[in-house]
Amino acid sequence: MLTMAQQEYIKHLWEEEDFSINGIANQMNINWRTDKKYAMKENKEA
Repeated sequence: MLTMAQQEYIKHLWEEEDFSINGIANQMNINWRTDKKYAMKENKEA
């Protein structure tokens, strides 16, 4: 399980820095499926 900070960093790299899923996964040393899960996750702020 990734921390909230890691999840937010993945989201930032994906949306703001235009990193690819594989690029983020390689940089953070995580599986690309995990990366994709958090990159595509919708923010649910209530």
